[in-house]
Amino acid sequence: MEYFKIIMDDGHRCYNDPIMIENTPRNPYHADIDDHTPLSSAPFAGRQAIFGRIYRHVTDPTKRTAITVIGQRRIGKTALLTAFPTVFRETHVGAIISMLQAPDDVTVDWVLSIAESIAVATAKRGFTIRRLDDVPPPGESPDEAFAWLVEVYLPAVFAILRGMMRLALLIDDAHLLLTSIKQTRMPQETLSFLSGLMAQFPNLDMVLTFDAARESELNALAPLTNPDEALRLGSLTAEETRWLLQQPVRGLYALTDDAAEAVYRASGGLPAPSQAFGYFLFRKWAEQPSLNQFDVEDIRSLMQPVMALSAPDFQASWHRLLPNEKLTLAALSNILYRNPLRRVDAAVIESWIVETDVQLDATAINVALRGLEYREWVEPTPEGVRIKAGLMHTWLLDNATPDKLPRPMRRRGARSETEEIGLNRRVRVPRWALILGGAVILAALIAFLTLGGQAGAPPEIQVTVTLSGES
Repeated sequence: MEYFKIIMDDGHRCYNDPIMIENTPRNPYHADIDDHTPLSSAPFAGRQAIFGRIYRHVTDPTKRTAITVIGQRRIGKTALLTAFPTVFRETHVGAIISMLQAPDDVTVDWVLSIAESIAVATAKRGFTIRRLDDVPPPGESPDEAFAWLVEVYLPAVFAILRGMMRLALLIDDAHLLLTSIKQTRMPQETLSFLSGLMAQFPNLDMVLTFDAARESELNALAPLTNPDEALRLGSLTAEETRWLLQQPVRGLYALTDDAAEAVYRASGGLPAPSQAFGYFLFRKWAEQPSLNQFDVEDIRSLMQPVMALSAPDFQASWHRLLPNEKLTLAALSNILYRNPLRRVDAAVIESWIVETDVQLDATAINVALRGLEYREWVEPTPEGVRIKAGLMHTWLLDNATPDKLPRPMRRRGARSETEEIGLNRRVRVPRWALILGGAVILAALIAFLTLGGQAGAPPEIQVTVTLSGES
């Protein structure tokens, strides 16, 4: 079937959607980071627990701080905020403020973008916003813009809402707000200003998303947030992944439960590859609408294109790992590749690593495993430590190669990085053989010293030590 790129009215492209038959629905799934399909139209699954915690926070009158949601790259932070207005449609008007798309260095423009987001969100909830047209513009300085938002614009908005709804400012990628402040592109008092808004307007709430790679900077958000109350956004569960793949396409085609489970094992519940599987399944159905059910074999056939989309995410996550985490993960990957059913723990990994040119003890390995679990590379199971996603394991086997392991981990005098120093076993000399060999050499040396003076010349000594393999 012929493919072509559709240029949308806003200049964005559709992700190579096939030419579909008339009345075929548009592919609802969000394919990759270059897919400009609005997240608001993409299927959203799960997150009930984290939404419940957000709800308890924003409805607690004693907590007048923003709530922060931390998550790794492409874990669904933006999608979470995009779903907020729907989940909280009975109580809140949710205005999304993207720091990624914020003006570079003009505070006044940033304040105006906040005002515009609020107006759009208010209108979407069915409120008439004509009176906002009469609001005069702010002044040209940051202080005047901040004062305008507090004294003019927000009072006009809350007059429109008339206490029927609360207003939530949903600040996406709040770590970029810290970057702007550090680079003096925004005033130092920006965070205090936002905190003051919540103190002044009881019906105003804020939810922030924050990159897990900069989690150490959470304290810098004070007084706007309390770092101890931050929430962490993780992967989807198996049940949520199944819903994501089955429910949005119900009535078009079916995906067996076994196939949904296969997607979960491959993706580990990571939203991006899960959405990618949904995207390619839908596209496959659109090409052949007579296909009304997909099974595990269909999932296997999609591994390569989904891996192509997922590899940049795995690469970025790998670069963020600590050296010990990289080494531990590479060892785990190879152990499970050789024996997928082996029960692996820190002791097994240590026994593997000790036979290489790298020094890493069980304590350091346990610390590394905790970090990898926190970053959702691995998970503990009754059968031992496992790599969370099959796609991750495949990527590791191709990319966590010895030449890419951290150099500082290697002992002095280790082989060059072009040699397989981190993963390939080499023969160890058992301790008993070393002792035996030393004893033979010592005996020979004593004999030499004892007999050498009598014979006038050292006898010819041949020492033979037979070394077995591993004991």
